[in-house]
Amino acid sequence: MHTLIGLDVDPIARATATARLAGLVEARRAGGEASSTPASASTPPPSSLTLHVRAANFRTLAAELAESGCDAADGILLDLGFSSMQV
Repeated sequence: MHTLIGLDVDPIARATATARLAGLVEARRAGGEASSTPASASTPPPSSLTLHVRAANFRTLAAELAESGCDAADGILLDLGFSSMQV
């Protein structure tokens, strides 16, 4: 199973990310691609992709992973800058 976990303290950023990533999850469940990127051996099979978007700070990442049932990560993407919505 593959899990996407999004952490942000900004409720607008969480809502935006949830809407965008939900489309990816639904496309995977339907067996399609959400982008023009070709499928590869590392592409999760349909229905094995889950999404968790939480109101949290990156410093609680370990606790959030544990609460989601994740014991390891293949990669972590962090957005450490400020949002254009905040300007």
